[in-house]
Amino acid sequence: ELFQFLVSGLKYFISIENLIELALIISVALLQGYGAPGCHLDMKRQLSATALMLSWIELITMFGRHPMMADYNTYLTMLYRVLQTFLKFLAWYSFFIMGFALSFYILLHKDEPGVT
Repeated sequence: ELFQFLVSGLKYFISIENLIELALIISVALLQGYGAPGCHLDMKRQLSATALMLSWIELITMFGRHPMMADYNTYLTMLYRVLQTFLKFLAWYSFFIMGFALSFYILLHKDEPGVT
């Protein structure tokens, strides 16, 4: 991945597949190097789930590009188009989610007496 980044420069970050691989590498590195064994179990469990999901996405991508799976390559392209559209929508929609979450937090928050 480092060689691919050095060759292509900032174009490396345009590809969704490269971003998935980079997120997989980062999550596995954090999982391996974060804290002593047996501590931070909740965070390690979340990182493990993320790494597992991303590795399966990568496996499906690799199988889809194999020449014997040429019939399924269309589905892989469709998956990436839908994923790209969904992530664009989610990026804009997250502002609404944050706005409503903060509004309801302020509306439904109850102050405890004596706590400042």
